[in-house]
Amino acid sequence: MKKEWKIEFPDEGEIFIRIEYAIEFILKHFEKIDLYIPVWKKFEQEGLENKVAHEFALFIFLVSRIENKPDNLNKLVYKTTDSISEFIRTESNYSEILNNPQKSTRLGQIHIFLSFAGNKNDKWDALVMKMLRKGHVQNSERILTRLFDRNWVNNLLFDQDIFDMDEIIKYSIINSRCHPIYMSNSEMYAYTHTLMYISDFGKTEIKNSSGYNSLKNSIDSSLLSQLAEDNYDLLCEFLMNYTYVDNRWNSISFLSWKYITFTWDNLGFLPGISFDKEIYDKLNDEEKCAYAFKEVYHTNLVAGILCSNILQSKYRDDKISIDYPQTFSLSKHELKRTIESGKLFYNINQETGLENNINSELLSQQVQALIENKPIPHWLNMLSNIEFRIDEKNAMLIELKMILSVRKQKFDLLIEGINQYMIMDLDINQTFVEAVEFICNRQTKNGKFLIPDRYVPSLLSVLSTVHERLDNIIQQKYL
Repeated sequence: MKKEWKIEFPDEGEIFIRIEYAIEFILKHFEKIDLYIPVWKKFEQEGLENKVAHEFALFIFLVSRIENKPDNLNKLVYKTTDSISEFIRTESNYSEILNNPQKSTRLGQIHIFLSFAGNKNDKWDALVMKMLRKGHVQNSERILTRLFDRNWVNNLLFDQDIFDMDEIIKYSIINSRCHPIYMSNSEMYAYTHTLMYISDFGKTEIKNSSGYNSLKNSIDSSLLSQLAEDNYDLLCEFLMNYTYVDNRWNSISFLSWKYITFTWDNLGFLPGISFDKEIYDKLNDEEKCAYAFKEVYHTNLVAGILCSNILQSKYRDDKISIDYPQTFSLSKHELKRTIESGKLFYNINQETGLENNINSELLSQQVQALIENKPIPHWLNMLSNIEFRIDEKNAMLIELKMILSVRKQKFDLLIEGINQYMIMDLDINQTFVEAVEFICNRQTKNGKFLIPDRYVPSLLSVLSTVHERLDNIIQQKYL
C-alpha cells in the first residue's frame, strides 16, 4: 500500500530532536577545530575557524530564543556556548580587536551572540561595546548583505532601530527583478540573507507588502530550482525564507522539507555542494575529517537554523511590510508586436496546432533529462508518495521545466512548457512571465528569433494563445 504524507507543518517534537542533532554534529567537530586549522590552511581557507565559530554562535543564539525548550536542549546550548567562548574569548583575539578595531565586527558579534544565549563576559563586553559606540564596526568596506548583518546585530543589541534597514532595502536584490531563472548562486545567497535579516530570522513575519504574492512565488520557484540542483544549502535557506512569509506548508515547501529530512536521516548529515571525492580520497584520515567538515558544516548549520525558524514561525505576532516589485515589462501590446513581426519575417500565415493534453509521466522524464542527474532524483519519486492532486504535481513540474529550459536553452521544451502552463489555465506568476519574455527577447529588430527556425511556428502559435488570454501582464497580480 502506498504511503501518503499529508501537507502539514512538522511535529514540534521532531524539530527539537533535529535541532539537538545539528548542534551535536557540529559541536563534535568544533571541539577538534585546532586539529583542523592546519589542514584548512592547505586549502587556502585562512580564518575559516572564525567563520565557523561566528555561524555556530548565531545558530545557538537563535535556538536560545525559542520558548519552552526541553531541558536537555537548554543544557546543550549552555555546553556549546562554553566551547565557543573558550575558543573565541582569548587574549590573542582581545588584542586583535585592540590593534584592528574593525575586527570587532565578526569577533564582537560572536561575543554578542554568546551573551544573548546566556554566556556573558564583562571584560569582552566592555571592549566590544566601546568599539561599537565609537563606530569601528563601520571601518571596513562591506557588500550589501554584510550591511544588513551589521545593522541587524546592532539593532538587537541596542534594542531600537538606530540602523535603518529600509534605506538598504532600496538597493538590495529583493528590490529588483530577481528570479531563479537568471540568478547565480551568489545572487541567491544575497536574496536569502536579506530576508533573514529584515525578518529577524523569522521572528517578524513578512506580510502585507505590495508585492507579497510575487515574493512568495519567487521563493517557491527558487525551491524548485534548488531541488533540481540538489543544493541542500540553498534549499534550506529558501525554505527558511518561506517560513518568513507563511507558517503553513504548500506543496513545494512540503516536498522540499521531506527531501531535506529524507537525506538528513539516511546520511546522518546533509552534503555540501562542493565536496570533491577525488580530493577527499587523496587525504590521510585526519585530513579527510577536516576536509569533510569544511564542506558540510554550513549546510548542517543552515538545516539547524531552518528548524529553529520553523518553531519561531509558529509563535510570532509581529509583522513587517516590505516593498517588492510585482510589475514586469512584458505587455499585451509588446506581445502582439513580437508575433506580427515574427510572422512577417518568416512568412507564416497559419498557426501550428499544438497538443493540448499533459502526460505526467512524460513531464517527469523531461525534467529528469533537463537535470541530467542519474539515477532519478529521489524527490521526483517522492512526488508519488505525497498527497498531491495530479494538477498540483503537473504544475510544479511544468514550472520547473520552464526554469530549466531557460537555463539550458532548450527552446523546444520551453515553448512546450509555456503551452502546457496555458492549457492548465494556471494563475500568471513571475516564472511564466520571465519564461515568455526570455523567448521574446531573442527576437531581433527585423523579426527573426535567435532560436532554431524549426521551433518558430510553434512559438508563434503559443505566443498567440498567451496574447489572447492576457489583458495586460504588467498589471497581473500573481497567485
